[in-house]
Amino acid sequence: MSFRIGEIVADYEITGVLGSGGMSTVYQVRHLISNRAEAMKVLLPNLDADPELAERFMREIRMLASLSHPGIAMLHTAFRERNQLLMVMELVKGETVSAILRRKGLGLYDAVTLTIQTLDALAHAHQRHVIHRDIKPSNIMLTPNGQTKLLDFGIARAVADVQITQKGTTLGSFHYMSPEQVRDLPVDHRTDIYSAGVTLYEMATGKRPFTGTDSYAVMRSHVEHDPAPPESINPRIPRALSHALARALMKNPAERFQTATAFLESLKAIQLAPSENAPIVGNVNVTGPTSTPTTPMPKPAEQSGSVAAIKFDPAALHRLTLVLADHMGPIAAILVKRAAKTAASWEGLCHAVASEVPESDRAAFLASVRQG
Repeated sequence: MSFRIGEIVADYEITGVLGSGGMSTVYQVRHLISNRAEAMKVLLPNLDADPELAERFMREIRMLASLSHPGIAMLHTAFRERNQLLMVMELVKGETVSAILRRKGLGLYDAVTLTIQTLDALAHAHQRHVIHRDIKPSNIMLTPNGQTKLLDFGIARAVADVQITQKGTTLGSFHYMSPEQVRDLPVDHRTDIYSAGVTLYEMATGKRPFTGTDSYAVMRSHVEHDPAPPESINPRIPRALSHALARALMKNPAERFQTATAFLESLKAIQLAPSENAPIVGNVNVTGPTSTPTTPMPKPAEQSGSVAAIKFDPAALHRLTLVLADHMGPIAAILVKRAAKTAASWEGLCHAVASEVPESDRAAFLASVRQG
């Protein structure tokens, strides 16, 4: 059952329709007592129609009620009306990141700043054992004062589960799904880190990292393919940002940033000035594969023959990679290869890769590799 504009529902007057999907309709409402404008989401057409799904929504609403963060659209209350489940949320004004990307694109400074805010909100949620599971540009709103707001927080879990198992599709989310989501494996907070990485990659390059001719091809790409190095698409991307994206997009969750805070801190350490903010426009893919082919990430077998082998002793590079892998995992090979291209000395190379190691381990790392 839908509501009409002007209709009174409990203490709320329906003043407009904000959006509609297969699982819900969102209305703009006015609270009759406080006169505050809010958003009302009708989650189910009928609570009796799918009791299991209704119970999932109830659990997610309770989790969402535990969150209080400026970067998360706040849940004000929830109630039943005419055998329907309704959520009354903070009304967020602004423009979604997906709309911004379509309209004008984003510069590097803004892309990193927005991601830092998003990760801060995710860190708050993850500490309370709440996983979003559907991080993507259309679920990130930018308000007029420059604050990001995560939308559909909490209920995305139940919605995504039903869409995948019952319909075989994720209604556009497949571009941002983690490999473990694609493979229907158990997921934890690190799935949000991967999706945030995909979103940042798109904001920074104007292209999605995983594309295909249909949803199956895109999801297979998440599992089997490496994205093009972001700097090959946008040469203005600094090496530190490329490293952060590579780590966030690792296929194995154990090789990614282990917390949203760790991803956030890596981005904060990148030196970007507001002047480095020319938008990346004209390349954002909205409905299909990118229009310009990208250079694939080198396969592991192709990484041995490089400039690094000419500048430095291969055995020493191999040892350096092994030591770094103890701290960083398989991404160590990529980090060493890239740093070796510009390092002028062994000492400079060691210090360059040491910047990727947690500060508490950095001295021990340098002591173990200086004699390479």
